[in-house]
Amino acid sequence: MQSARESRPGTPMVVTSASATPVPTPPVASAAPQLVPEQFVFLPMVVQLLETLRSTEDAVSLSAHRLVAGLNAKIAQCRQVLDALAGAQYTQEQQEQLIKHYEDALVHKRDLIRQYQALPVFQRALENTLSASAERSSHNATDAQQENGDAASTIAVDPLSVTAEPMAL
Repeated sequence: MQSARESRPGTPMVVTSASATPVPTPPVASAAPQLVPEQFVFLPMVVQLLETLRSTEDAVSLSAHRLVAGLNAKIAQCRQVLDALAGAQYTQEQQEQLIKHYEDALVHKRDLIRQYQALPVFQRALENTLSASAERSSHNATDAQQENGDAASTIAVDPLSVTAEPMAL
C-alpha cells in the first residue's frame, strides 16, 4: 500500500504559464466508498480480542483467529476507503500547490468580474434595468395604493437582486 505522502506514478500534472512549477490536475470524482467515521473505530474489536486471548489458555484458539481475521478485514476496508479519497494520491506539497493555484485563479476571476462590471456597457445595462425595475415598482405601488387607498405604501428595490439582460450592440 502506498501512503498518501508518496506521489503515485502517472499522476497528471499541469504546468501553468504564471509559474514553472507543475500543478497536479484535480482528481476526477469516482464512485468511491463512502467515508463514515464509525468505520475507523477499532478499539472495541481490539478489546474483544484481548479479552478472548486472556480468557482462553490457547492463544491459537478459533475465536481468536476469527477476531484477528475480522480486524484485518476491517483494516483492509479502511485502507481501501482512504486510498479512494480524492486527492490522496498527492503529496502534501502537491495539495498545497493545488490549493494555491485555485485560490490564485479565484482571485483572478473575481478581479475580471469587477473589471467587466466597471465597463460602460454593463453600467448602462444596470442603469436601464434599475430604471425599468423602478418604473414597474412605482406602477405596482400606484396600483396598490389605488386599490388599498394606502398612500404610505412603497416598494424598495434591491440593486443586487436585479439581473441585467444582454444588450444588442
